[in-house]
Amino acid sequence: MRKKIVFLAVLPVIIASILFVTSTTRMYAMAGHNHSEMEHSTSKTTKTEKAKPKKVTIVAEVIDSTCFITHDMRGKDHKKCAKMCAEKGIPLALFEEKTGKIYLVLSDMNYNPNDKLKDYIADIVKVTGTLYTKGGIPSIQIEKIERVK
Repeated sequence: MRKKIVFLAVLPVIIASILFVTSTTRMYAMAGHNHSEMEHSTSKTTKTEKAKPKKVTIVAEVIDSTCFITHDMRGKDHKKCAKMCAEKGIPLALFEEKTGKIYLVLSDMNYNPNDKLKDYIADIVKVTGTLYTKGGIPSIQIEKIERVK
């Protein structure tokens, strides 16, 4: 009788655990999904966040976002550290010195955005791509990248 009571008391926990694992597995399975093949709900955004994307070309330095934002570290003297940070998953970004803007680099859902930048860490590059701005964050999907100096 006690075993039945214990089992019945534990049963909801077991069911909840199975449901959690199943939903988490589905979530991770979706990690490589293609957005063009899926329907998405639209989020409510302000009018300033609905700016149309536009083609741009910028000249900027490839930076390790964490070290630059938290310690103002960049340039050739910081290249080794930035490479290690990028390998550990820290996002690389673009710093446009003439405007002081930092650009987040967006994926097209089929690659890690760091992949396009990792060979250019601490270099000045000319980047052509599509600019998006949302929540005040300028972001770019890179189409072409080349070293400037």
